[in-house]
Amino acid sequence: MTEYDIEADDMMNPGIKETVRLLRERGFDTVDSGDGATHHCECDIPVPYVHMKVSPDEMRAEADRLKDIVEARAGLTIWSRELPDPDPDAEPGETYTPSIQASYSPLDGVGVISMFGVADADLFAPRVDLN
Repeated sequence: MTEYDIEADDMMNPGIKETVRLLRERGFDTVDSGDGATHHCECDIPVPYVHMKVSPDEMRAEADRLKDIVEARAGLTIWSRELPDPDPDAEPGETYTPSIQASYSPLDGVGVISMFGVADADLFAPRVDLN
């Protein structure tokens, strides 16, 4: 995994920082992220996202592991979609359908897992037991 000092990254969006920390602690090599609301870079999109580099041979297992971590941690259901569907009444960075995608580029031999619609507010919010 690429060495990375999360505390020294003053460009990291504040609403995704703990999500990135959690994923890195669990062995995911995060390479890009955004909280959907902060726009430090032109490439930031209006939905929370984290991109992770993975070995192509481990891509499917790692995508499944990521899904299990997010569902267990936040009680979210992960969907498979091209891009998450926003709630038309939501503010930027809010209420997007959580999804995970995995892709492989044969040109450079890199596997990428992308998670959309999950940020700190989802993974670290207090959970309410409705039973």
